Amino acid sequence: MGIEHLEFMFNLEKTFSITVSDDERVLHLVTAGDAFDLVSKKLQMAGREIDPDTLWSQLTAMILATGNCLDNGKHIVVKRETKLIDDLGWG
Repeated sequence: MGIEHLEFMFNLEKTFSITVSDDERVLHLVTAGDAFDLVSKKLQMAGREIDPDTLWSQLTAMILATGNCLDNGKHIVVKRETKLIDDLGWG
């Protein structure tokens, strides 16, 4: 797991007031969709509702702002299947 993953996880936890275990970080966060599903699940478990479109918008903004994102996000369209390492260059 590279610095970008750690930065992203820290921002997820801080922004959404959730806790992400080490296992969840390594095993369940390969794509942008994985991040969306994980945050959605944690918010639901905490009884907190969030509009899916709003959550997706927040997550994609966080992804594009994280680390060494190629082209500083100018030409990148983040989709559910976007791989954080392979597609975005996170190391």
